[in-house]
Amino acid sequence: VVVRPSSVGLKTLQAGEWFELSATADVVIESNKPVLVAQFMASSGLTGKSLGDPAMMLLRPVSAMGSRAQFWAPGEYTTNFVTVAAPTGSQIKLDTKVQAAGVAIPQTGWSVWRLGLSAGHHLIESSDRLGGILHGWTKDGSYGHNVGFMGQ
Repeated sequence: VVVRPSSVGLKTLQAGEWFELSATADVVIESNKPVLVAQFMASSGLTGKSLGDPAMMLLRPVSAMGSRAQFWAPGEYTTNFVTVAAPTGSQIKLDTKVQAAGVAIPQTGWSVWRLGLSAGHHLIESSDRLGGILHGWTKDGSYGHNVGFMGQ
């Protein structure tokens, strides 16, 4: 397993082994064997803010990414976002509106977009493949799940 960019470097894992990475910036995780990657959202008690609660999302591999996804942002949350990862240089559209260039993740060829959402139906599209997480917060509550994968 290689995490880029990171001081973690190369981690050799045997079947059944795991490691935890506390990242404060975007990273790309690469592996030459199948791995399961989970992302956790911290609780409001850990962040010191009144928004959020723990949530866990299982991330899917690049090989499962599609180029568009439709999804629904719930109205019961204070804030809703979609965080999108796509190859650097991709054109991203949210609800047919072209978005500014994403923030490049150094040493990876990938970029990230964090887009605020209103409640309701949305369509995200990429000129290349994309993967993303729909997530939101309210007082002591949060949610998160995948968007932008083949089959959606």
